[in-house]
Amino acid sequence: MMKKLALAAAVLTVLLVAPVAQAENLWDPPWDLTYPTATFQIWEFYMPDNPALPTEIQNPYGPASIEITGGEWGEWEGLQGGFDTWHIFDFPVGCITIQVHNNPEPGIVKEVFLQVTSSKAPGNICAAPPESSITSPNPQIWHEGTNFYTYNYLISIPGNPPVEWITLTFPECTVIDEVVVHTRCVAIPEPGLLALSGLGTLLFFRKKK
Repeated sequence: MMKKLALAAAVLTVLLVAPVAQAENLWDPPWDLTYPTATFQIWEFYMPDNPALPTEIQNPYGPASIEITGGEWGEWEGLQGGFDTWHIFDFPVGCITIQVHNNPEPGIVKEVFLQVTSSKAPGNICAAPPESSITSPNPQIWHEGTNFYTYNYLISIPGNPPVEWITLTFPECTVIDEVVVHTRCVAIPEPGLLALSGLGTLLFFRKKK
């Protein structure tokens, strides 16, 4: 009996002291997570690899990566206390470039929901093609007692390219702790749905007359 109690106490101790990953994935994207073409990738930068591979990825269409320009790894403390961060020291060219593969079938638009946890807000965000729209649907969140904030951006890329590149520039001396990317590809409506839509519009105008 005593041995069983000692074993249970040891297991409980391990569970209490074991480090727990706390990803700063603070918002769900503005679409259903089970959407057929949805992807998810997160970078927590546990390794100094550049380009950096995701810590976690759910993307059947291909790999994802982040290339860091003008930065150094492992020199500055992150939100969770470790030194697994990138410090942007180069101004004005310090940036990260995110590459994500998506459904290659033609579509209307690709949507990207991006979350960045860093000590300073990104300066510029560029997505190809230039007609892409970029908004920030939620207010930034300050992580109390730290210098870190989590920022979020919703990017709509027309034409649904099979791969997107998104570049974020940062002010000098920015510490980047984590990046989270959700995407989905919105397919072209089937011809039957377009015909029904047109018929509904026609009936609507006839009723108004």
